[in-house]
Amino acid sequence: MNNMANRFLSVFLCFVSCSVAIADDVYIEKGRVGDIEIGMDVFSLIEEQSNKVTEVAVIRGGAEVAYAYQFDQERTVILETESDGTVWAIRIEGQSIKTRKSVGVGSLYEDVIAAYPDSKLNFGIEDGGYLSLFVPSLNGFFSFDIHSLDSALLEDEELPEEELEGRVVDVVVIHDL
Repeated sequence: MNNMANRFLSVFLCFVSCSVAIADDVYIEKGRVGDIEIGMDVFSLIEEQSNKVTEVAVIRGGAEVAYAYQFDQERTVILETESDGTVWAIRIEGQSIKTRKSVGVGSLYEDVIAAYPDSKLNFGIEDGGYLSLFVPSLNGFFSFDIHSLDSALLEDEELPEEELEGRVVDVVVIHDL
């Protein structure tokens, strides 16, 4: 019985350590988050890993259908798809998935700029207003909370630096650009 308990414990510890290693490999990268890639077929993903994929309400105008993909209990992304099931965007709303440079949801504007100096500022009043940094090396947008921002500033040609500093990323979206 003691030998059986030791074998069970060894298998359990191997399972836990292997699971942690896999979960730690989930990064935001160009065209992908972990093993989820832009352009992949969500229906094949559902067939292969149905326990990790759930259909969810459409998040915004571009996607016809969206799916939640759960890497583990702490890491979930939203897959925005075309009607044929092709993933065209991966949306990250939780703080547990970051880039290899350790930025993501919850990071500050200045952290994104420091990690990706080639970022391009985007802002405007469309769709209720938006403020984001486009990071070409990721084909991704880091969007910031604008609730405390004077909406009139979004109509200007430039935003004052003091309006940008300290802003927190609230969503990251990787696209098929």
